Amino acid sequence: MARHVVFSLRAKAWFDAELIYLGERSAAAARRMVERIATARRPLADFPQSGARAVVPGTRRLVVAPCVLTYREATSDLVVILAIRHGRQREMLPPSDP
Repeated sequence: MARHVVFSLRAKAWFDAELIYLGERSAAAARRMVERIATARRPLADFPQSGARAVVPGTRRLVVAPCVLTYREATSDLVVILAIRHGRQREMLPPSDP
C-alpha cells in the first residue's frame, strides 16, 4: 500500500533554505536537489522500511547524496521525513513532531 510521504516543519525549512542557497549559485543544482528528493520519496511510499535504522528507535535513514534523510513511518499510511542534513554535517536527534 502506497503511503503519503511528507516533510516535518524542520525538514521543510532545511529543504527550502537549501534550495535558496543552491538557487543563488546554480539553478541547475537546485533543480537536481529537487529531483533527487522527489526520486527518494517515491520508494519510501511503498517501502518505508528500506532505509537503514537510525540512532533514534523507530527512525530510519536514507542517503540521497549528498544528503541524509531521517524519517519514520508515523502511521500505516504516512511516512514523515523528520530531518534532512548534508552528509558532512553531524547527525542531530530529530524532534518528535510530525
